[in-house]
Amino acid sequence: MSKVYTGKVMIPGDKIDEYFKFLEAAEKKRGPFKQFLLQLNNEFAGYLSAHFAKKQLENIHFKKWWKRKIWDSTTSDKIRVALKKFFNFLAEGKNIINEKVLKSFE
Repeated sequence: MSKVYTGKVMIPGDKIDEYFKFLEAAEKKRGPFKQFLLQLNNEFAGYLSAHFAKKQLENIHFKKWWKRKIWDSTTSDKIRVALKKFFNFLAEGKNIINEKVLKSFE
């Protein structure tokens, strides 16, 4: 299992270049996963747009929905609805199924 370290880190001046190289390498390693998440976010936005279009709600975009439902007034109920929609999108649109999570929304 991964360990998470918190707190301040002191880097000696003679090791700063090594530290920056490490950060750059770590960012490159995360690149494919970051791209996957960005693509998933874009596809989820399309899914939400299509879902709302079926209900004849025009000109609703993901950013407006997020700002109105989540960002400005985050409550546990609203977070639950957003997560439910996201996990339904994963199950229906991407065939990524987490039975335990889906059953928890019933």
